[in-house]
Amino acid sequence: MAHTILLLFSQLSLVSSAVRWSGSLGPTSVRIAAEPASSTGLLLVSQHASLSPPLASFQVTSDKFVVEVSNLTSDSLYFYGFDASDVASFRTSSLEHKPLRIAFASCAWTGSRSKIFSRIAQLNPPPLVFIQAGDLHYQNIAEDSLARFEDAYHKVHSSPTQRELFSKMPIIYIWDDHDFGGNNAIGTSKSKPAALAAYRKFVPAKLAEEADGGAAGIFQAYSLNGVRVLVMDLRSQSTPAHGSTLGLQQRQWLLQQLASWRDYRLLLLVSSKPWLGVQGQDDWSGYAEERQLISDAIAELGVRNLVMVAGDAHMLAADDGSNTDFSTLSGAARGNASLRAGFPIFQAAPLSQLGSSKSGPYSHGCFAYRYFVNHQFGVMDVDGGDASSLCVRLRGYRDDKEAAEIEMKVCADSEHGLMKKGTRTSLSASQCSIPLAPPELVGTLLAGIILEGLLLLLQLFLCFTGRMNCCWECFASLQSLLLLFRRAPTSHPEVNFNELEDVQVEEKATQRRQQAKMCALVFLVQLAAVILIVVPVM
Repeated sequence: MAHTILLLFSQLSLVSSAVRWSGSLGPTSVRIAAEPASSTGLLLVSQHASLSPPLASFQVTSDKFVVEVSNLTSDSLYFYGFDASDVASFRTSSLEHKPLRIAFASCAWTGSRSKIFSRIAQLNPPPLVFIQAGDLHYQNIAEDSLARFEDAYHKVHSSPTQRELFSKMPIIYIWDDHDFGGNNAIGTSKSKPAALAAYRKFVPAKLAEEADGGAAGIFQAYSLNGVRVLVMDLRSQSTPAHGSTLGLQQRQWLLQQLASWRDYRLLLLVSSKPWLGVQGQDDWSGYAEERQLISDAIAELGVRNLVMVAGDAHMLAADDGSNTDFSTLSGAARGNASLRAGFPIFQAAPLSQLGSSKSGPYSHGCFAYRYFVNHQFGVMDVDGGDASSLCVRLRGYRDDKEAAEIEMKVCADSEHGLMKKGTRTSLSASQCSIPLAPPELVGTLLAGIILEGLLLLLQLFLCFTGRMNCCWECFASLQSLLLLFRRAPTSHPEVNFNELEDVQVEEKATQRRQQAKMCALVFLVQLAAVILIVVPVM
């Protein structure tokens, strides 16, 4: 209950806080976005939590505070901040094929103070990075307003639990619709210029196309312990009329990255939309030809080491590759046994949102509660093996439960790696089914619904017996009572206190008081019923 109240107040909070997080992690470099409390500040980077002695220092301003720190030592812990009282940290990646842990998720109410962020921050062993796969906030800004996007970033960073997460590990963040524009926003959204300007100002990301400032998209690529992380921008270049969610330049970049799969032990593809889908332009099913083109490329190139993590759908879900092959060259569509395009995929969301099911089917099922605020995330553990022998373990967690709700382990074989021969027989998709609410809360919900039904019958009885005004008149009764106490005339059409005699006024006032008390009593009981229904789902 206390957490529910805290969550509600966090959504109403207008308190701003300076942005501070790191990103673009590599073995010898990192980018840091550290907004000073005043117009300027001296950012310190050190191998000690005291920030003394500093390895590097940067003079930053309130307008420009993203810096790149280079010449670092691989697989080493560093600290940064303006002073030792508030310090954040990161660990550089390794040049060797060491085990790698990555946490990932998407979709959180603006400024959510959910405890799930603290749980991710306190994972042991700690993730090297956290992938925020879209919907960092839900401001749904559908206009070209830099000020509104700036305010959104500040609201996110005003959350103490999110700041805790950001202070413990670098972030890889890509936008989706609600933090790029309005719901289902695409590349023509009026918000695009402001969204890009704010992203460049606040997010420590190194774009694949830095020269154009993100005009062709904010897609990115990073190498972490021999794993190549490919982050797609599926909103700013999305043009349904042209059948593309990537845009030509980003699609060419992605195909080039897939062609270099032999250079890495694993390719991790980050999608802010479900690869499997039934929603149209809000997932890859709305761009079926482009999805097929990518699947064909995976098959033709012989990619053997691809895994995808995805967001947007508010659920945990996993597929081992049985349903992800949309190629015309492999899988069930053509039956070419020598080609494979089915890759493992794991959906992880929401961090703090109601549940939803937008895609399917999934070999390992899905999990969320539709009418319940879910707090969920995913963890990927990659062992120290190479492309022909590694194992990838993917798990989805919720709240503070230690056991994973969904778990999938995939291991490479010497012939096909991680890829599978898809069993999909058509391009149609079936939506994964999720329950309405946790079983332990169904009783409370039913009690609230039954109480609400009984109250409705009571109101009808009181109305027809004259003990209480009917429906819309109930509020007029309360208004009349309040206005009488203030010695002001009422606007109720049946009564004009200015024209009635004193006795009539008193009689009518007494009647109104009685009816108002009854209305108030019924209202309070009704409020209790609503609480029984609403609070359990928060």
